[in-house]
Amino acid sequence: MNENFFYNLLFKAASMAIKDWFAHKHNIRPGIVCVLHTAGSDLKYHPHIHMIVSGGGQIINSNNIVELKSDYLTKQRFLANKFKQFFFKFLFKEVEKGKLIIYKKFHSDINSFFNWARDIRDQHWIVNIQKPLRNIEKIIGYVGRYTKRACISEYKITHVDNNSIKFVFKDYKNSKHKANPILTTVCMNHAQFFDALLQHVPNKKFTMISYPGLYSSHYRKLINQINSINNNCLKDNDI
Repeated sequence: MNENFFYNLLFKAASMAIKDWFAHKHNIRPGIVCVLHTAGSDLKYHPHIHMIVSGGGQIINSNNIVELKSDYLTKQRFLANKFKQFFFKFLFKEVEKGKLIIYKKFHSDINSFFNWARDIRDQHWIVNIQKPLRNIEKIIGYVGRYTKRACISEYKITHVDNNSIKFVFKDYKNSKHKANPILTTVCMNHAQFFDALLQHVPNKKFTMISYPGLYSSHYRKLINQINSINNNCLKDNDI
């Protein structure tokens, strides 16, 4: 009922956390690719955003594009708190506008919802930051795993009969830190499996990928103009 509302909120808060950090720390506007993923490897409902962030960007209030040479992100806990701040700032603002359907469990009472949301806000949120990749094939492969495909690969389905379906998933929760994840088998009847699978089908016309920052349509036009000017300057210099 509120899926699109919260998905858009995830997109907005995640991209704002990155853009805000880059603006304050590096004074640049980065390019970002955001991909919404709603499933954990066990098919449970787990909405989260995967992001690719450029190792540089456009200097704010300038047409200059720069590359950041060193590790350009920050501590995971710091970024998680920043993401959480933006998420609840936007959430409470939109709820006050009446744009969220309050479920019966809150007796349609906004204050009851706010109290529940503050309890969630005060919990530990996790953001995972990976080291920069310079291999374009690895980057494309990373994005490809979370776009244009179902939330479970066929090879993970190990058994199908008239009564049940079995599949394996990487059990990170019960695996040792920094060790290879344990493979655990789940067995469901057909109705359970398809209920778990179909909850991850997006609503019609909802876009699962966004391009904030320098990759947005507005700034892509600007970059094309800059490249065109630079190419013309090179030609003039050659003459």
